[in-house]
Amino acid sequence: MIEELINEYLSNAEIAATVDYSDKKSVQKFNVSSDRMRAIAVEVVNLGKDALVQFASLLDKEPAAGWAATHLVEKANLDGETLSRCFARVEQAKAEEEAKGNLADAMITETWLKEWRAKKATTDN
Repeated sequence: MIEELINEYLSNAEIAATVDYSDKKSVQKFNVSSDRMRAIAVEVVNLGKDALVQFASLLDKEPAAGWAATHLVEKANLDGETLSRCFARVEQAKAEEEAKGNLADAMITETWLKEWRAKKATTDN
């Protein structure tokens, strides 16, 4: 079951990675794919810790890594090591956006990082 969910997540991440914001149909496909990835993350959380550990392998697989990092942080109760890996992957995405000159996306990512680090810090105490 978890393998199928991981494969489906990867397929949806590949669709999301090819979005053309100037094409309405492409944006619609992107929206469907990103919603499904979020739903898969919730399904994985509900399957338990072993499933989460397997799902975390996506942190090393492009183009799913950035999506998986954010979904894991938002949806799961993670151990410190996995949480750190997720934040590091999102920081990498921010740096990649800056390097491409996508400053608006980098700023959005920075805001996300600040908000979720603050949330996780308050829930860990």
